[in-house]
Order: sequence, then structure tokens, then C-alpha cells
Amino acid sequence: MVRVIGLLEKMGLVYRDGELAPPAQSDDAERTAGPPPASEPAARKVSVAEPAPPVQLDAAAAEKGAGADDFSLEQVYTSARIQDPSHGFTVYRLIEMMDAEEFRSLDPPTRAKVISGMLKRLPTGAVEVEDIVKDAALRDRALDAFERFLADRQARREQEVEEKNRALQKEIDELTQVNTEQMQANLAGIEAEKTRFERWRERKRAEEDRLFAAVAPFVEQNPISRDNPAPSAPEPSKPVR
Repeated sequence: MVRVIGLLEKMGLVYRDGELAPPAQSDDAERTAGPPPASEPAARKVSVAEPAPPVQLDAAAAEKGAGADDFSLEQVYTSARIQDPSHGFTVYRLIEMMDAEEFRSLDPPTRAKVISGMLKRLPTGAVEVEDIVKDAALRDRALDAFERFLADRQARREQEVEEKNRALQKEIDELTQVNTEQMQANLAGIEAEKTRFERWRERKRAEEDRLFAAVAPFVEQNPISRDNPAPSAPEPSKPVR
């Protein structure tokens, strides 16, 4: 904290004890020191031209990102071909500075004023706030583009699944129809066999009556039976091994 305050003091952004204005001076000091210095202007607001052109995603990279479980932001930005500014100061470095413990006691306007001053006085060269805002806006458009990509991808997959399910349902319906017709044919065959069997039994009884009547005068006990034998029970099916 001391190092940061010392740096800010050198930059003329804060004064002793973290004040944003110089301490009060006596009348003698004012006469010797001259007029007070002009106050530091507030951080300039950056305006970005709107509407910005939409981001065009690399289809292969976007599809790779969509295949990940968590849709990683790194892959999103890669699919949008986003590159860090030449000075390397991205919006994430700005976020890091905004969240720094040394600046948490400052209100947002003052924090923006302090950081704007620091960016202009970096040892590696001044960084324009416009560059950072553009980087943030570009990443936002990339996120929007990736969301549209995912929505379109999901819509296409839903349509593909619906078409596949319709095809499967058609196969099920056709197979059900074929099997239903086969089942009905099987039942019709059983009914036909039953009808033929009943007709045979009627012929059998008639024939037995003729045989019974033919030998009846010649025997004390007629050997011809005219009772219908009970149908034999079907053998139980053996389990398939």
C-alpha cells in the first residue's frame, strides 16, 4: 500500500494520508507558495461507436469450443480470433487493477481517475483507455456471437433429432402394422383349424352312428363308441437352452 501511495503521490494523483486534495495551508504558506494548483480533472468518459460490426467466428474453432463441457471462454475468444493489444494491457488487467486491495477504499469515479492517470504514466509506455474499452467491447461481441452460434447449433440438433425420431417412429409404426397383420393372420389360422376340426367331429359322429347301427343287431355289447374323446392337453414347451 505504501509503495502504491508513493507512486500515486509522484503522479500527483493523491497526497499524504491518501487524500485526493492537498492539505490545508496557512495564510503564510499560501502567500509564499502562490495560488493552489488546479485540481486533477475527472477521468474522461470514453465513447465507443455503435453499432459495432458483429464478430465472425471461426466455424471449426467454435465447434471445438461448443464440444467442451463448460464452453470455455478461452475457446470462445479463440474462435473469434481476438488478440491482445500490442501493449498487452487487456481488459482483464484493468479488472485486476479495479479489484486491487489498494484501491478498494476509493469510490468508482476516483478509482477510475487514479487508474487512468497510472495508465498514462506506465514505464513501458502510455496505454489509452480507449484500447482497453475496445478490447472489452470486442470480447462482448464475441460472447454474443458465440451465444448465437450455440443457439443455432442447438436448433439444428433439435431439428435433426426430430427428423430422426420421426423416421424411427415411422419404422415402429410400419413394424407394428406388419406384426399386427401377422398376429391377426395367426389368429385367423387358428379359427380356421377349429372350424375344420368341428366339421370333422360332426362327420366322425355320423360315421360312428352308422357303424354302431350296422353291428348292433349282431352283438350283445356294441364295440362302437360314440363318445367324443377329451382333447389331449398340449405338451409343455421345453425351455430353450
